[in-house]
Amino acid sequence: MAFNSNDDMSMRPGVADIRNASDSSEGFASSGSRVESPVSEEITGPASPPPAGDQVVQEENIIHARAYQLEMLEESLKRNVIVVMDTGSGKTQVAILRMRAALENSPSGKIVWFLVPTVALCYQQLQVIQSQIPGVQSKPLTGNDGIDTWSNTSIWNAFLENVSIVVSTYQVLSQALDHAFVQTDSLSLLVFDEAHNCVGDSPGRKIMTRYQENKQAGIPVPAILGLTASPTINASTSGLEIIERTLDAVCRTPTRHRAELLRQVKRPVMFPVPYGPGLNQNDPGIETQTMRSLMQAYLDLDINNDPYIVRKLAENTERSYLELQRAWMKQDTYVFKQMASFCRKSTEIRCELGPWAADYYIRSAITQYLDYANKSSQNNSAWELAEKRYLAGVLQKVELAQADHRDNLQVSSKVTKLIEQLVSCPANVQGIVFVKETATTHVLQRLLSMHKLTRTRFRTGSMVGASRYEARKRDVGELNRNDGLVDLELFRSGKLDILIATSVLEEGIDVPACNLVVCFDRPTHLKSFIQRRGRARMRESKLILMYDISSDSHMAWEKHEEEMRQHYEDQSRELKKLKAIEDAEIPSVAPLYTKHARARLELDDAKGHLDHFCGVIASREFVEWRPYYIITKVPYTRAKFEPPQVKATVVLPNSLPAHLRRIDGNDVWYSEKNACKDAAFEAYKRLYEAGLVNENLMPLKGDDLVEGLESRLPEIEVDERWNPWPHVARAWSGSQYHRYPVQLLDRSNAVLAEFSMVSPVQLPSIPIFDVFWGNKSWKVKISQRMETVVDLSRTAEETMALITLAYGHRFEVEDGRQHVIQFHSHGKPISRKDLGSQTITSGFLAQENGELQYLIRKTMNNSPYFYGEFLPSEPSYDLVRKKRSNYEEAFLQENPFDGPWLALKRWPRRRDFLHEIRQDAKPEQRSAKPYEYIWPAAHCRMDSTPIVNVQFASLIPSITHILEIYLLGQELSTNTDFKELAFNDLRLLVTAISASSAREADDYQRLEFLGDVLLKLLSTISVAVNRPHFPEGYLSKMRVRMLSNSRLCKSSRDFGLARFIHTKEFTGHKWRPFYVDELASKEGVSGKRTMSTKILADVVESLTGAAYVDGGLGYNGLDKALRCLRLLIPGDVWRGLDEGRTALLSLRESKSKLPPTLAPLESLLGYSFSCKSLLVESMTHSSFNLASSNEQSLERLEFIGDAILDYLIVMELWERNLPESRMSPLRAACVNADLVGFLGMEWSTSQHTANIENAVAVPTEFKIPFWKFMRHSSEAVGAVQKAAEERHALERDAILQAISSSSVYPWVLLSHIHIPKFFSDIFESVLAAVWLDSGDMSVCRSLLERIGILPFLRRILEDNVDVTHPKNKLGEIAGQRLVEYEVGLVTAEEAAYVCKVFVGDELVVEVGGGNHKDEVITKAAEKAYEVLRARSDAEADAMEVDA
Repeated sequence: MAFNSNDDMSMRPGVADIRNASDSSEGFASSGSRVESPVSEEITGPASPPPAGDQVVQEENIIHARAYQLEMLEESLKRNVIVVMDTGSGKTQVAILRMRAALENSPSGKIVWFLVPTVALCYQQLQVIQSQIPGVQSKPLTGNDGIDTWSNTSIWNAFLENVSIVVSTYQVLSQALDHAFVQTDSLSLLVFDEAHNCVGDSPGRKIMTRYQENKQAGIPVPAILGLTASPTINASTSGLEIIERTLDAVCRTPTRHRAELLRQVKRPVMFPVPYGPGLNQNDPGIETQTMRSLMQAYLDLDINNDPYIVRKLAENTERSYLELQRAWMKQDTYVFKQMASFCRKSTEIRCELGPWAADYYIRSAITQYLDYANKSSQNNSAWELAEKRYLAGVLQKVELAQADHRDNLQVSSKVTKLIEQLVSCPANVQGIVFVKETATTHVLQRLLSMHKLTRTRFRTGSMVGASRYEARKRDVGELNRNDGLVDLELFRSGKLDILIATSVLEEGIDVPACNLVVCFDRPTHLKSFIQRRGRARMRESKLILMYDISSDSHMAWEKHEEEMRQHYEDQSRELKKLKAIEDAEIPSVAPLYTKHARARLELDDAKGHLDHFCGVIASREFVEWRPYYIITKVPYTRAKFEPPQVKATVVLPNSLPAHLRRIDGNDVWYSEKNACKDAAFEAYKRLYEAGLVNENLMPLKGDDLVEGLESRLPEIEVDERWNPWPHVARAWSGSQYHRYPVQLLDRSNAVLAEFSMVSPVQLPSIPIFDVFWGNKSWKVKISQRMETVVDLSRTAEETMALITLAYGHRFEVEDGRQHVIQFHSHGKPISRKDLGSQTITSGFLAQENGELQYLIRKTMNNSPYFYGEFLPSEPSYDLVRKKRSNYEEAFLQENPFDGPWLALKRWPRRRDFLHEIRQDAKPEQRSAKPYEYIWPAAHCRMDSTPIVNVQFASLIPSITHILEIYLLGQELSTNTDFKELAFNDLRLLVTAISASSAREADDYQRLEFLGDVLLKLLSTISVAVNRPHFPEGYLSKMRVRMLSNSRLCKSSRDFGLARFIHTKEFTGHKWRPFYVDELASKEGVSGKRTMSTKILADVVESLTGAAYVDGGLGYNGLDKALRCLRLLIPGDVWRGLDEGRTALLSLRESKSKLPPTLAPLESLLGYSFSCKSLLVESMTHSSFNLASSNEQSLERLEFIGDAILDYLIVMELWERNLPESRMSPLRAACVNADLVGFLGMEWSTSQHTANIENAVAVPTEFKIPFWKFMRHSSEAVGAVQKAAEERHALERDAILQAISSSSVYPWVLLSHIHIPKFFSDIFESVLAAVWLDSGDMSVCRSLLERIGILPFLRRILEDNVDVTHPKNKLGEIAGQRLVEYEVGLVTAEEAAYVCKVFVGDELVVEVGGGNHKDEVITKAAEKAYEVLRARSDAEADAMEVDA
């Protein structure tokens, strides 16, 4: 490193540098570094919040402001300090951080007391505190609360019960300490806002007097934190020492990050503007006609007629005589003083603003006072009314000038110069004009609103301080008794451009940053100058100082101005010196090279790379992702006059693990810029070593996280499904066979037929399955009572006979061949001879009572029919429903007959009896024709085996199919690696490999749904354990890629699952007997087929679900599911829940005590943590930052809890045996972030406290909802929480009613309330914390019960609540038509959205009034659905009428 020793390194400290945070009194004030990052320009990070209590200063630099805020926090944790920082730099945020630290670390019951100088500031700061620290009770306390009547300690104790923060004026605490209502040992921290006011006999000084007394007596005293932009009223070190002694504190301003603070606060350019010559009240001709008339009225006063004198004469007492003497001698009466003051003020306004202003002031003041005098008041005594009326009579004698035309306003040279400055400003001016007198404020505002150069250019308002005591007497020269709060709000909202104000706006009150500040009157002291200047903190701002060039005090003003300019320029010079140091130092650090790719990182590029990395891994909303740097001075080891050396520590987002959160630079430097580069370089090196950046030195993406992922096509070519029958066919060459009883049962389990089934291989256990014969439903039961047989003499022949009886009329059944599965009857043997073996006679038919038990067959082709009715002769052809074919007509002509006919019923043509017959959309109307089909009896024969045997024979294709898919499952279970899982229930495995396209009785949809949530849970635990230092962003990407269809599809192919997946529906259309000799020469798998890649992926999930159910659910099931995943996806390291929990717990420091702020949370949860740090982590938002705290944020726990929530909900649904089509929307409804967030807002615990009414403590409950326990350090988060709370208050009744009784899920209402996601995130993170601490999912389930998710789910199921999202409903009713949503803003100015819904080419609805896009789309979808539904219902009604 090189340093140019010829540079002038001397530096004069400014007022803000009065005390260095370092104990060293030599050297330079250290600073932070600038962000110079070409890489980071590619990243669009979330907007940073403004410093608390002030407006946005410079958004892109806000992270560096946080660095100096944390520097001040660290100092305040070491000792009592007065934080000296400019207006707009975020002093209140420092206080928030310090208060939070006090609440976290102090014993329970201690109070933080925040002191402010005014009532208005009290409520303003309370609002900030409540938004930033919502999880504790914070109360305001001012004189308006009637505390003068709180006459005993019990009232105060009741008011302060369970209160953690009190915001009050100085006077309130001073009096409470004096009366011993509050003791200093009950306070943990005293915050003095605007601490420079603690001088003289101020209440702040009195508070500290009591503090000093207790400290000397050994009584515990609170820590002290002062906040100020200027620690003294005037620029003197003696004043500084006084304020430090008073507050028992030392002044501190950021030094390690001084440069960043100076860059953060954009100082305005100062322009002294002379005007003149000014007028003096003794100058001749200064008075206007109205002023002379007013003076004459004053001179004409006769004191003897004054009501005060008259009253005192009437009293005739010694006291009244003395008062009369003083009044006569000094003309000291209310009327005389008011008139004298009125004349003086009018003259001052004439000199300051001009003739028009004086006349306007007199006219307005008199008009308003006369109006006031005419209003009686019960607060006025008779003599006060007499004084008011007497003064009104005097004022009525004043001749008021008519208002001048506003194009001809006579104004002073001072006003002329002001107007010149205003009109020269850019169009976007936002400014404050500070004046000394209240009356001047209102008159100047009126003047600017009427002057021809300003009336259309600017929107002006005024702001003054005023007493809120309504009963006080009104001064005659007082204008506009409102306190200007309305104009202040308009100015804050940007509806006013210029605000004319007294010194009331100099400090405390929250005012937006301006680009113009005008000191219309000279600031009275340095404090006033600094505070006014702090209001102009926008870019390219101007500070205008107006002064009278002809004034006798010109020289004094120039000296005062020079003091201010010197203070101003000291800070600019400091920046230049720091820049010179940076330019002079030449760093020399060896580049970093990666091991394999040999990528290179230079020192100069490190900060840009680090910014880019942090933007990738921590780019969540409300989270500041940019790193910041802490500068530390290195103790002197060199010559005295050399500048000090510094070392930097870079602080990375708290989504990273603790050991990677703070990285020190490797070297010491003269330049802070280079020190920061060094720290960034070391940090990036550590990130590379930890595996958080890849070999190209870029953040991990894609294959860096999960390797081997391929792009997924919709369909791919895979092996044909394994055919079990060649293996079975070859087994017939053996000598032993297996026989299984088979029964055909009706729905009452009555046996319709009994057969034996013979197989050369042992068959798997097959559950009873349904078959469908017409409108009847039967069951087939294959017993597992197996027998070993040797003799097959009748079995092969009987099997072929059965197939012939059932299907011989449809295709040829070859005689002498053997079927792969064989059957024989338990009764009389069945042979081919039974087919049509009996002649039909009328006598035989007459003997049959009821239905004929044998089939009728036509001799022409042996087609089977059911017997219907004996017909002596052929009926009319019009009575027959089914006409004969040409072939049949030809047959009858060629074979003449004579005799009776038979009415017959059709034998089913289908060969698939596993599926119900699909009904048409419209039910078939019953025919009036009595006969379905007729045929001559002479051309019919009758079987000699009962119909039921032939019906059973018809089921052979269906039975064979069932055997086939179970043999398929058995092959997977026993002859692949799946045998390690030892499935108990083969039915689960068969279901898991049966796609919905196969239309089996049970397909894989339910198991795939279950497996999906199991994969999510187990992959979540696995990646969290395998990558203990990865941030949640990386973990989420890893999980997404692990569970992607592409990866699951690849795993399925690699395992060979494709040959076991059953996708083709069994129809029986082309079914033929499975001949043994034909199959024996074939292979089990031959050929290829095309399969959807989604099916390949789905089967991995369904098999995982099957393993879970087969394992017995719960932890046993999870263990089996885990073993299944290890088989199917061996490339990943899968962790079980117990193993994962142990590993994750080992990463955390076990704490046995909670911060007091979180103590009530355990009672709300109904669970006491063993490892308290888990609960702390689960409630810590990513924005939370307490100095050197290394606490982890909730992101990783939320990542785990999200999976646990899904798992628990699905478990509730699974037990109810619901179809997947019902479970999927139910899960979505229950884990919906809006619902969870809403229920979290309703879920609360209570604390006792009291309100004081008429000096009586009224007990009340203070509710702390679950969401308020979240720890954060973001003003933006606080603002969003408050807005959500307000929306919740408006909508909660409607949502609660919907939850308790509506038949439809409240999608629209929940969308409207628009609860931020972190409201639900904290519940999920707590869920994970409870699981990690307890290891018991049932404890987690109890949380779902407590928050209200499970009660609502039960209500949904019991009342069949419609949970389908409006968008899904609309998609369903739209059918094949495309649904499109067109969303836009109503106007560019309004943040309200409108949505048009198109179905096909039709604009169905247009809906407005949405606060955000999701809400308006949901509302529009619901409305569009209602329109289409009503239209569909109307069309259906019309069709019914027509019918």
